[in-house]
This record gives sequence, structure tokens and C-alpha cells, in this order.
Amino acid sequence: MGKQAITDSIGPSIRDSSLSQAFGVMADLARGNTVSAEALDQAKHALLDSLASQPVTDTAISQQGLVTLFAASPNAADRAELIGNLVAVGAKAAPVLDVILRLNLPTGLTTQEIDFIKEHLQMSPKELLQAFSHWLEEAQKAGAQSSAPRQRQGTGDKDYPLSNDDRKGVLPKKESDDEEEKNEQPDPALGPPELEKQIRDPTLGQQERIHASLELGESAIRPLVNLLHSDNPDEQRFASLALYELGGRSETARAVYEAMRHLESTREFRDLAREIRRYIEDQATDSGSGGRQRPYNSPVVDGWLRNAIDRCDAPGIMRAAAGRETLALSLVTRRLCELRIEPTP
Repeated sequence: MGKQAITDSIGPSIRDSSLSQAFGVMADLARGNTVSAEALDQAKHALLDSLASQPVTDTAISQQGLVTLFAASPNAADRAELIGNLVAVGAKAAPVLDVILRLNLPTGLTTQEIDFIKEHLQMSPKELLQAFSHWLEEAQKAGAQSSAPRQRQGTGDKDYPLSNDDRKGVLPKKESDDEEEKNEQPDPALGPPELEKQIRDPTLGQQERIHASLELGESAIRPLVNLLHSDNPDEQRFASLALYELGGRSETARAVYEAMRHLESTREFRDLAREIRRYIEDQATDSGSGGRQRPYNSPVVDGWLRNAIDRCDAPGIMRAAAGRETLALSLVTRRLCELRIEPTP
């Protein structure tokens, strides 16, 4: 099993379950049934994950589903966001983009920009984000929108991505900046060496190793992340499960969350890191924040990147998105649409 398929091996497959739910959403849409914004978003990300991870010959169903979702999107900003999601997938998304762009539904993108997208899918995410950010900056300069940030289009049912303030509300509180820095770089010396040896010992039972991870706490995070890079799929699976367990505990949740934030910039572990981060946010929400759970696999955005996009600051976007350009592409296309198209009443 390759490193990119780590999440497929965690118990009942999270991805397979989400894809099955996506097919159910497609069936509801075909019947003309009403589908919630959250269900649409979950379906979108499951189909995008399938499109990105499957061989080209096996992506026909995902492609068809994404075309259906594009046509069913309630407003132009959602459609623009989906275009950005597809651009992040790369060349595999070319057939989907070709079909949806021929539908001529409003997206806020100009004909020249659409032609550029279709012709440059082979470019790196960084190069594409540079182009998109330039369009965004030019759109603001053209005076398409007032200086005040505009509310999202539609009914307001969407509650993602989390704003920086929202993130603070659902994550465990930190006592100081020094503590956060310590959590991001856990020190193995803080825990008994024998526990770390147990974590690294593949001859021990899985439950015994997970118990050692929980006993070691924050200091277990670094060796577990190192095990994700192992060529042994069983070691990868164990490390993933142990990180989920640590993320579910209030005393280690923030440290795991920050470690996954850094890991998310690594392409092969991006999906796993996002899933663990959202699991932690959902656990915090369930414990009493009063907010609604975030949709599965929707992007997590920090305040730095969100503010740069809201200000249409192209250099700021590139700095804030360094290492995670694919995450920023859909947010920039959505913002570009919001600049150019009046929100629906």
C-alpha cells in the first residue's frame, strides 16, 4: 500500500463511506429531491478525492457526479469554488472542466480566464495560484466591489471554511504562545524512553502500542508522524490510528492539530492530515461549543490566508499559502466570483 492510500486502510474506509454517501446525493438530485448544503459539500469532496486518487480509466462515475454537482450548485460562487477544486486536482479534471465550462453557467470567470485554465492544467499549483491571485487583485482594482467584505452568496447554509475566530472557539484553549510552540515541536525527552520504544516496536500488539502512545501524550506525536513515512503499510495504519486517538483527547488535541497543520503541506499525507484535523474540530464541537459540525473533508483555513484572500492581496496570498497552494485555489476562485457577481437576495 502506498503512502497516499493511508486513509483507505483505517477501519471501515472513511473515503469509501463518503463516496457511497456521494452516490446517494447524486440519486437524490436525479430524483429532484432537496439536498442540504452540507450533503452537497460532503459529496463534492468525496468525488474530488475519488477523481484524484483513482486511475484515469476508473474516474467516469466521479466525473459524471461532479458535473451533476456543478449544474446543481445553487449559486455562481459555489460553481467558481468547484472550478478551483478541479484545477487543484490537475490533468485528471480536464474532462470534467471541459463539460462544465460548456454549460455556460455563471461562475464569475471571464472567457480568457476559462481558456487559460483549460490550457494550463499541467502547471504547478503555485504557478496557477499566482495567476488566480493576479486576477483577483486586478478585479478589485477595477472597482467591481466596494472595499467592505461581502457576505457569501446564497442562503448562508454554508459554514465553511472556519474563520480564525471560529477555529479558536472549537479548539482546546492554549495557555501561551510558548505552549503552542512547544506543542508544534514536541520533545521526546518529556516522556519515558521505554514508552517511545514500545511505540516504535512493530512486534508488539497494536493496542499495546496505542496505549503507550496515550501514556506518552504529546511526546508521541513526532515518532508517530515519522512512522507515517514507513514503507510498511501496517506501521502507517498504526500511526494513523494512534494520531486519531491522541486527537480525541483534550490534553493532546491541540498538539496533534498543529502537527497535522504542518503535515498537510506534504502532498502524500494531505488527505490524512485534513481528516484528523476535522475529526478534532468535530470532537470539540460535539463537546459543547454549540456550533454545527463541519462537513467531511472541507478545507481548513487559518486567519492569515483568509485575510489575504479577503483583501485580494496577491503577494500576501502567495506567502500565506506557501506549501498548500492547492487548498487556496478554490478559495481564490470563489472570492473572484464574489467580487464580480452580486450576491443573490
